[in-house]
Amino acid sequence: MLLPIIKCGYELCKSENSENLIARAYPQLGKIFQRFAILQFFNDYGEFVLHDVDPNLLTFFRSCLSR
Repeated sequence: MLLPIIKCGYELCKSENSENLIARAYPQLGKIFQRFAILQFFNDYGEFVLHDVDPNLLTFFRSCLSR
């Protein structure tokens, strides 16, 4: 699911040949990967970890998907 989005962003940066666009896109991709990794970890191991995942899910959906 995430890979096609990354490829689309890559192609956009490549076609525009804009250093400004690349510089703006890179930090956002890092944030998405970080949050996605945390979400994937809790999805895989949530039943073994004594942690309430609701705040993490709320943060993920508000920050990444509301835009």
